[in-house]
Amino acid sequence: MAASATPPWMPPSTDILKPDAANPDVIFEQSVLGSRRFSNLLVALVVSLGGVGFLLTSLSSYLHRDLLPVGHPAELTWVPQGLVMGLYGVAAVLLASYLWAVIGIDVGSGSNRFDRQTGQATISRRGFRQRIDVEFPLRDIQAIKVEVRDGLSPRRRLALQPRSAPHPGGGADAPGRTGTGGSPVGPFPGRAAGGDMSWRSRPAGRLVRAWLSGLLILTIGSVLSACAAEQRSSAPDGCAAAATPCLSGNAIVALQTSKGEVRFQLDGAAAPLTAGNFVDLVRRGAYNGTAFHRVVRQPTPFVVQGGDPLSANPMTPPNQYGMGNYIDPARDEARLIPLEIRLKREAGPRYGQELTEPGITGELALVHQRGALAMARSGDPNSASAQFYVALQALPELDGRYAVFGRVSSGMEVVDRIQQGDRIIKATVVEGGKLVGGKP
Repeated sequence: MAASATPPWMPPSTDILKPDAANPDVIFEQSVLGSRRFSNLLVALVVSLGGVGFLLTSLSSYLHRDLLPVGHPAELTWVPQGLVMGLYGVAAVLLASYLWAVIGIDVGSGSNRFDRQTGQATISRRGFRQRIDVEFPLRDIQAIKVEVRDGLSPRRRLALQPRSAPHPGGGADAPGRTGTGGSPVGPFPGRAAGGDMSWRSRPAGRLVRAWLSGLLILTIGSVLSACAAEQRSSAPDGCAAAATPCLSGNAIVALQTSKGEVRFQLDGAAAPLTAGNFVDLVRRGAYNGTAFHRVVRQPTPFVVQGGDPLSANPMTPPNQYGMGNYIDPARDEARLIPLEIRLKREAGPRYGQELTEPGITGELALVHQRGALAMARSGDPNSASAQFYVALQALPELDGRYAVFGRVSSGMEVVDRIQQGDRIIKATVVEGGKLVGGKP
């Protein structure tokens, strides 16, 4: 039985093509949803927030300031963790920019229009750079199939099955081919002799792949951050890793100077490594005969600094005072200890990192008040050795940057009289001073 010469408008399993309300027998049009979907917006938002988070984490590591409201990204070492976080952040921001551009342009949107009155089928899609329109005469179309698949990998497929060209050796109804009368539409997928023409609208699929790429970036970055945090928590630091003994409890150290006696109370709970290093050097006689090589009182009181082992050698010229470290005789190399700072809310000190957030003074266990005893160092936070200083007034600008490990308990008036060139005659531990290996 011959089929109708008019192409079928709607395949049996399809409810996508809707007739035009004004011309239900003439025009059928299908609107195709493009990239402006809630799922795509959600993915772009997540990738954007992830990228910004990675960049803020990287900046926090570089500036040593927590720029995120959660966690402590400033604890990350800039190289390599902070640097890698920055690279991931840049990649995520670039990916998010692409996703927002696709959504803004609404790539993949368009329509499928079948107009009997004009005899034309028009397929329209919005591309990334331009709009694409394809037209076909309806008389050349034998069947139409619209395939819609939702889920993780959504798919939109429009298939047009063209009629076969007339056989060169026979009429329109020659055996073995479809003529103008045609035959009923066969099952899809299939190809008539003239071929099969399909248009697929898959911006969502591409966005899913982009989403998976973004998820991969977030996952790798999170794993990297977790590994870095685990490495910091599991790797020994401070007393657990130092060859220098740590102070358990408190200690009182007396300095006999050329201007009188000064006593320091050392805090082994807030700064066990730094205080233990100081007690150990006192017992080794490292400070005996050393000079106070730096005294700053003008224009405002600042510090009295001494303890350079080089200054105890009469052959050392005064212009080289302040340039020396304690040389450990067992290893014949300079003994250096890391920067040690403890926050009140934390059980133990932090090591090797300056804390410069606004208002940090109120969170520190030990601060630069008048009479504070702290370690001098070079620009490297982990370069303290033997030199120390006493603060002549409160110095909040140094809080979080230099390790305070005690205070003057008596003899502050002697400190106020010390001049540059005065010397420490002898240093002794008069109370406490229990040194232990590992964590005290």
